[in-house]
Amino acid sequence: MPMTASRWKGLPFVLALVYPTNSPAGIQSAVCQDNPGHTVTTCRVDRPVVTQRAFQYRGIRFRPGDVVTISAGGCVQTGNFAAAGRRFVNPTGPDADRFYHGLIRIPGHPPGGGLVRIQTLLGRPLTIPSPLPPGNSFLSLGYEDSDYRDNGYANHDDGPGGQCRLDRDGGPAWVSFTIRHSAATPAVDRAPLDLVSADLDANGALLNPRFFWETTHTDHPNTSVLCDGFPYVARSDERKGVRLGAPPCTTDASGIDVGSGFNAVLCRADGAPDKLHGHVNWRPVTVTGRIAWAGHTDWMEKGDGDYSFRLFPARGGMLTSDEPSAIGVEFDAEATVDHFDSEWWRKFRDAVDKTQGAATENAGASLMIDDHEAVVTGLASLEAEHEAVSELHPVYAMALHTSGNATDDRWAFFVRNWGNQGFCSSDQHFWDISPLSLFIPGPEGATDFALAGQDARANKDFAIRASFVDGGILMKFDLGPPESRSMAEGSVHIRWTVPSAPRGLPIAMGRRGVANFGPSIRSRMPSHQPNAGRAEDLTLTAGLTADRIAQIRRQLSQPRPVKNNHSLLIVRVAPTLPSPVAPGARVRAVLDSAKLERENRRANAVCAAQRANLPSLTAACAQARR
Repeated sequence: MPMTASRWKGLPFVLALVYPTNSPAGIQSAVCQDNPGHTVTTCRVDRPVVTQRAFQYRGIRFRPGDVVTISAGGCVQTGNFAAAGRRFVNPTGPDADRFYHGLIRIPGHPPGGGLVRIQTLLGRPLTIPSPLPPGNSFLSLGYEDSDYRDNGYANHDDGPGGQCRLDRDGGPAWVSFTIRHSAATPAVDRAPLDLVSADLDANGALLNPRFFWETTHTDHPNTSVLCDGFPYVARSDERKGVRLGAPPCTTDASGIDVGSGFNAVLCRADGAPDKLHGHVNWRPVTVTGRIAWAGHTDWMEKGDGDYSFRLFPARGGMLTSDEPSAIGVEFDAEATVDHFDSEWWRKFRDAVDKTQGAATENAGASLMIDDHEAVVTGLASLEAEHEAVSELHPVYAMALHTSGNATDDRWAFFVRNWGNQGFCSSDQHFWDISPLSLFIPGPEGATDFALAGQDARANKDFAIRASFVDGGILMKFDLGPPESRSMAEGSVHIRWTVPSAPRGLPIAMGRRGVANFGPSIRSRMPSHQPNAGRAEDLTLTAGLTADRIAQIRRQLSQPRPVKNNHSLLIVRVAPTLPSPVAPGARVRAVLDSAKLERENRRANAVCAAQRANLPSLTAACAQARR
């Protein structure tokens, strides 16, 4: 029986204990508690980390419209010498004009990101903006000093002028928050497959969303049960849509996309005849996690020419019971990679071609990206051709962490605002957004960046701007309307500015990886990954000789893809306030006549070659001739 949606209860009771490493500060705690009506959350941090400039408290999160009031007090021992105690908020004594202040950042305060002295925000109501700055709905605290090695809370003394006497709140530093939640986001009934998230990216898209089912259950939704497998409203006209179960399993899906003609017949081959064999679509979202290569199947092997990946989401959300580990990530090679001309993407394409697209252990393409961090923005969908698997398809933007450290951090990227959904689809999905933003987070504590190298290519001339925002780089691409089919791709080498670590230890990029992208996925990856594409035993060229296959390829040969021949300069600009972007800017599904014409030509060539040799293609060939 389908399960009815539960009621969202607001922010639940939260308890988070954090244990700083390599720090004389000792154990410190961050504790939050809701009031009975879930309208106010109170949080307190005792013994905040003072051995580095910035520390992220991801257990304390904020939502758009929250009104936050901050209090703070207590003291910090700033060294192993007499009179080393300093007030956390308003220290006095030698060098107190420059050092010894507690620092803070909450979303939107300060507006440009970074940290400010906590004394500048005390006691006044601060409203969390909408949308939230990209990827940062949490609290950051820190400390301002020239040498962090001896900071902590041991060996108390009263400090200059007795400012840290115990009868003057001279104990260990503390920070408290009163968070009043906005009445504009009341408790509502949600359907199991509605997408929800407390965060938005810089485009106004949901960041690291979950299905609502995942917020109230310990497993992932089963669409066969909750959505009845998406039966067609009218089997005679699949584009009229699907039924969503009773009660509906989702209230915010935007539509479906199914194949046409020859492709449609083959897409129905393996599943129930009255159920969806295509895509259910929601809206563009951004997901961070770790990625693995899943292959590239040529259309002659009944693939759709897509580059395919598996994205293991850091927050473990937007997954189904059919595939509870990873989200599929796909984009059409003919529309994208075949045109790419930057050095990293050329090497990746060559590595894919050397293994004929196979995703095998230790193959070149797999070695280049498996288990690497990724930021992917795409149209959230379920591919329901066989089982129901979550996808980001088409991909609108992708950033892949290829290698590096704080002084030479390397990322590959590509960006566009259009794309199709492969073999079992008929539409082009135009995202009406420009500029389109892509956020690359820096290592923990990063305060600035410089571009040590860049290789940006595009099919048109347009601007790419980069600024430092909330611990990372926000890149904005002025693509123009999606009908212009603009795209950019390339790579960047980043030199991050980070504070010195306690006791001379290097800042580990892994901290950023675990926080934003999740732990390594090596143990969750099969030793030999399956090829991407569809699972049917049938291939379009079954029974044909190599010479006949080569003849078909020559018959359908296209001009060499035009490479992205515009070299663009990524320009550093000052950060700006978040733009008032409407969440989930509109996606328009438009029949892709060029795609359908190309597929029809291929179908006719295959059917003419097969004739009656492959009876299982008879129905598909008959459909193609209509």
